[in-house]
Amino acid sequence: MEKADTPSAVSYLAIPVYMRWPWNHLDFRLALWLKKPSVFSNSGEQAPRVDRFKQLWRPKEKVQRIRLYATSFAIDCAWTGFTFAASWHAEKAYQAGFEILGYLGAAGACTYALLTLVAGRLSDTVQPEKIFRSALLAFLGCVGFLLLSDTLAGLFIAVAWAAAAAAFFWAPLQNRLSTYTADSGLGPALGTFNICWCCGVFAGPIISSWAYARFGISGSIGASGVMILSALLILLPVFPKSAPPPQPGPAPVRYDGSPKSVVFLSLARIAVFAGYFVITGITRLFPRFAGYFNIDVVTAGTLIAVIFAAQTLTFVILRHSSVWQYSFKTLVAFQLAACAGLLLLPFTRSLLLIGILFCGVGALSGLVYYSSLYYALALREKSGRRSGIHEALVGSGAALGPLLGGWTGALTGQPWSPFVFGAGLLMAAIAAEIVLWLKATELKTITSLPGR
Repeated sequence: MEKADTPSAVSYLAIPVYMRWPWNHLDFRLALWLKKPSVFSNSGEQAPRVDRFKQLWRPKEKVQRIRLYATSFAIDCAWTGFTFAASWHAEKAYQAGFEILGYLGAAGACTYALLTLVAGRLSDTVQPEKIFRSALLAFLGCVGFLLLSDTLAGLFIAVAWAAAAAAFFWAPLQNRLSTYTADSGLGPALGTFNICWCCGVFAGPIISSWAYARFGISGSIGASGVMILSALLILLPVFPKSAPPPQPGPAPVRYDGSPKSVVFLSLARIAVFAGYFVITGITRLFPRFAGYFNIDVVTAGTLIAVIFAAQTLTFVILRHSSVWQYSFKTLVAFQLAACAGLLLLPFTRSLLLIGILFCGVGALSGLVYYSSLYYALALREKSGRRSGIHEALVGSGAALGPLLGGWTGALTGQPWSPFVFGAGLLMAAIAAEIVLWLKATELKTITSLPGR
């Protein structure tokens, strides 16, 4: 005869234990629910209610995404604060001109552009969390090194070291984010991710400039170290290895390898290179520009933060809209607006107008970064490699912007010449995109998107 199901002794003991709590009524009901033979039985089978109860304790993909969002804020706050402090300290402590500041910015960006390709490919074969946790430890070591160094050469080494750590952080983090996002939620998830790291970019120069004004270079670098340590604490808990199940929702626009998708991915890559050429040239060389017009460190940090505030606002708008997806007109319009702003900079010394013109640059960087990353991650396979290419283009533009802009400023002796040079590069990028668009239109590879 088959043995009847009997309740477990442990489940009976749950009743007096739960009754001792202040909210005994609800917990008493929970204890009785757990005591039912249909839940814990000698047959070894568990009822569906236990599965639902255990599901409450499983790591949710949303929780993992929140951890990644919070970490992206902390690290970009640390990174931008670190690089701002390095550029400002080089100009004030070592009288670095445009050329030296250009070399300093290029040293970090070149390191980043080269290593991010390796990091992206590596994250497809090695658990991404192992990579970006190691990167944070390396970044923390860099902060300690700069606190002990008091030479210009040490400043160059620290910037390159921090860039190498950042390269092995961002591509694996983006790869991990894609595994915790269903296809239908990729656009909103990337929007939230971009908003979070951009808020960090906005806060970094403000915190760093305030700390530098009061405590010098040690205060700025120490603030970056605190942010890195907080990010490391957020990422210490284990990430689930398996990706979440697909979520229901409308079919997203995906990169599917078609000629149409290849065209727009190529357009976004050209634009993100040019956009970050301009924005990094401005942020790395602005301390020298500020020196010409006697702008103090706090005001300079605030003006740079205006760029990233506009970038953050752009991310917020793009997250709730799909008009920008596969839209050639939107891409060109943003580039033209930023180009006009750069060309107007030589004709004003008003801090308010400079801030307004910087908003156009921030809006452009937001659109091109969002577009390039979205198209790179829309296809699940080899997303780490494509996010690595995306970050390499960002790094390449960030390397050449300060380098060529610094050379231009040193040759002309004019504080506004790097901005005009950046406007020229934007116009060249627009021309290349128009040629690519017309060629694609002629080949009828994008006819499925009329009027855009």
